[in-house]
Amino acid sequence: MDMGRRSFLGLLGLVLVGFVSCAKRAVFEDVSIAKGLQSREENHKRVPAGNKYGGATVADLDGDGWYDLVLSNHGNNVEWYWSTGQGSFESADPHMRSFDVHGSAVADINNDGKMEAIMAIGGSMGSKPSIPVWLTFDSKGKVKKSRGEEYGLGQDRMRGRVASFVDIDNDGDLDLIQTNKREPDKLEAHLVYENTGDGQFILRADTGIEGVKAYQVVLFDINEDGYTDILFFSSWGETDLYLGTGDFKFIRDEDTLPLEQLHYTHCVAVMDYDNDGDLDLLAVRGRRAPPLAGLEDNLIENILLENRGKGVFVNVAEEKRLSVLTDHTPRHVTYGDFNNDGYLDLFVTISTAHRDTRHNDVLLLNEKGLYFKTAEDYGIEVAGLREDGDSGFAFDFNMDGNVDYLTGNVNSTWRLYENKTDLRRRRHLFVRIGRPPASELDPGLDRNPLGAVVRVYTGGGDVFTRQVETPGRSHAQAYMDTLHFGLMNKKNVKRIEVEYTGGVTLVREGNITLDSEVIVGRFFHCPTGLTGKECDRVPVCDVTNPCNDRGCERVFYRKCEECRSYFCLPPGEEPFIETESETPAESPTPTEAPTDTATEGPTDTATEGPTDTATEGPTDTATEGPTDTATEGPTDTATEGPSGTAMEGPTDSVTEGPTELTTGTPTVSPTEVPATPTTEIRMP
Repeated sequence: MDMGRRSFLGLLGLVLVGFVSCAKRAVFEDVSIAKGLQSREENHKRVPAGNKYGGATVADLDGDGWYDLVLSNHGNNVEWYWSTGQGSFESADPHMRSFDVHGSAVADINNDGKMEAIMAIGGSMGSKPSIPVWLTFDSKGKVKKSRGEEYGLGQDRMRGRVASFVDIDNDGDLDLIQTNKREPDKLEAHLVYENTGDGQFILRADTGIEGVKAYQVVLFDINEDGYTDILFFSSWGETDLYLGTGDFKFIRDEDTLPLEQLHYTHCVAVMDYDNDGDLDLLAVRGRRAPPLAGLEDNLIENILLENRGKGVFVNVAEEKRLSVLTDHTPRHVTYGDFNNDGYLDLFVTISTAHRDTRHNDVLLLNEKGLYFKTAEDYGIEVAGLREDGDSGFAFDFNMDGNVDYLTGNVNSTWRLYENKTDLRRRRHLFVRIGRPPASELDPGLDRNPLGAVVRVYTGGGDVFTRQVETPGRSHAQAYMDTLHFGLMNKKNVKRIEVEYTGGVTLVREGNITLDSEVIVGRFFHCPTGLTGKECDRVPVCDVTNPCNDRGCERVFYRKCEECRSYFCLPPGEEPFIETESETPAESPTPTEAPTDTATEGPTDTATEGPTDTATEGPTDTATEGPTDTATEGPTDTATEGPSGTAMEGPTDSVTEGPTELTTGTPTVSPTEVPATPTTEIRMP
């Protein structure tokens, strides 16, 4: 018996060793070249001109349901990649060489179903103030360049930094906020444009934000009054919050957020990290420059403001293990549920002082909202010379249910990492957000999806929250209208709720199948020559003529529930499917963060210069320090001083030893439960 027991234990040991070894395998794989993402040859040959100004613009530009890429690359060449719809990309040439591009953004400004891209152009250190450049494309995917005057812009030439689309007045079309580097002899720098509804813009004066010093922005409705608010932040100075009123006027607010804790911020992520249904705020910050007297370590802690409701935000970064991630400066942060456990994880790009060494980006796994754990052996190997970290972006490029990762370097190269983690036994859902269908009957209900807050409710009472915005904002703005929700082993989704700006709420119940894409709302008005499966989302039935056996979207005003109309769902959408699943043996839910801090890998010993600033080469180089003075190089690249955050020029990179992703093991057996799918739209 002893021999048998020893044999059994020996076999068990081998199995456990194999399991541990398997658990530590790489879960991300560099597929950049294999998937068609390869920077232009000129960008490799040219001396790096500085950072890419904080991220890629990721959006479904042609409305085919797959994300495309616009990569600005600052002083190097702009790159444009079309998704083939098969998990790969094809390059298009936007003919923008050395344009000193800073922020980029996209929007469908005339509601024709196609996106237009705008590029904020720097001013060659103030010697050549510029206006934005627009990029459009034809039916064959060929990109065309246009000047801003064609769209009503150009009243004042500026040193452009950030372009942001937002529906300021809740009329259903996207307005434009252009923020700029302020010149020492000017009191105003920022421009606010109203969209007239036909793809043209008019300048609005005296909005209240023209003179704000900072120019990086994040947009969300912080006080939940239906109007989008603006948080201005800067890697080199102060932070300001302005509340929207809906009439192109913004009011400075000093009470809602602890603004003094948010100075010297590189990047801001607005997300629901703890799954309580509201939006929290994470600010990653860097180093001050010059260093404070008597202090050798000038690293500034990150801030995680937890939304406690009723306008109360509390910094919980330390207890969530996010206050200090590394010896170096966090340059950018992006979020996504990388292991489909239902909680949003983080990827942090780290920068070094002298831009001569690239360290691996840091993966932080969300432990059920209680704390974040640094991952290890996850397969991201980006360390190398002259590839200092600049930005990162989380999105599912091949729509397989695993969130992937795009990371950029200051030398205008990008790497795409496919998430290879085996998550087949964990559930997910894609929700593609369109316009409220009720706008077909009442144009006053028309809303653009950008900025909408989307909540997915499961049968067990869980809520998962996302926003149609950029998953980590620095300079570039994305348009993420297909949202990924990891659901772990949840049995079903009962309801999808979309809160558009201006108090319009859409509720979809029924026709929700796990591990699939659910389309909510309409996407465009299907003008002549444009077709698609969304085009039949029109009011083809009413109270007296319901949709027979087809599902309907029920639409009504909150104040007039008897004023109902019905919209037939597109043919082929199956009735509501509820799946039942055995509860898998998951690791127990932690009750508190362990007292011993997680091992964050080796400490990087790179010597950091006292200012942690970097000369940004030939593009709009300015030392954007607190005094707002700039050492201006040839092309509007700036070393954004104080925080060592050099938003206008890279900073430090990190050698984080992250931990691996884990996988669950739920068993699922679907069962059909017919239900009447309804979609209601409410307006206060």
